[in-house]
Amino acid sequence: MMFVNSDGTLAPLDVTMMSVESKGLKVIYKADEPTSKVVHSGKKSDQFIVKLGNINPENFVELLQFDVKKKARTSELANVKLGKKKADVEDNSIAIEMKKQSDGVFIFSTKEDLQPGEYFFLLKGGMGGSPTRSETINGQNIAAFCFTVK
Repeated sequence: MMFVNSDGTLAPLDVTMMSVESKGLKVIYKADEPTSKVVHSGKKSDQFIVKLGNINPENFVELLQFDVKKKARTSELANVKLGKKKADVEDNSIAIEMKKQSDGVFIFSTKEDLQPGEYFFLLKGGMGGSPTRSETINGQNIAAFCFTVK
């Protein structure tokens, strides 16, 4: 996952290892550092690019915002609420638009400008915790692609 500069060159995002915790019916991601070293404007015109191969990006790429606390950043991916008639799942991901650039390569942007804060892209799907993909396994470290909006 990379940021596309206005001149078309690519710049890396801050690859951060996060822990994954399951607290009851909540899934929580935690990064030990309070901020990302990479700063972007947060404009909906900002673009990000990723090479995924033969994977449907709509089910694979998520953008989330961190809650910043003293020495760490956390984010609640989902919260399942059980009611009398059904289970509701709160999805805390941020709406993104995507378009195919070429075979297996996709461009992402947000639908709205982002507010100041800490954000990360999560590449789901159990594809391995390498620097190019995230992995969601309870209690394990996963790679997230982070940036700050000021």
